[in-house]
Amino acid sequence: VVALGTSSIALAVIAKDEMDNAAMLRRQEPGTEKYACHEMCGSAIALYEAGNHCDEDAFLVAYEYCLLCAGPGDQDIWSYYGTTLRRAGKECGFST
Repeated sequence: VVALGTSSIALAVIAKDEMDNAAMLRRQEPGTEKYACHEMCGSAIALYEAGNHCDEDAFLVAYEYCLLCAGPGDQDIWSYYGTTLRRAGKECGFST
């Protein structure tokens, strides 16, 4: 009985990992709107971490794009980027 319970738990964990992996692959499929949104939000974070982000055109474009695409009315991925980008925007005096 214990072995059966352990097997069931292991299968459930594997199934969840497979579902998470499939969702990640869909998100990372080039050419999709969600991919572009992840790319721009990630770029905004990378540029923020590189420093001098408030005056960098590349950061400003990526930041604005991320604000437009990442919310619940669009790609709904702000939870992945919001903490860092709120901090980045605050340092520049931007709203998030």
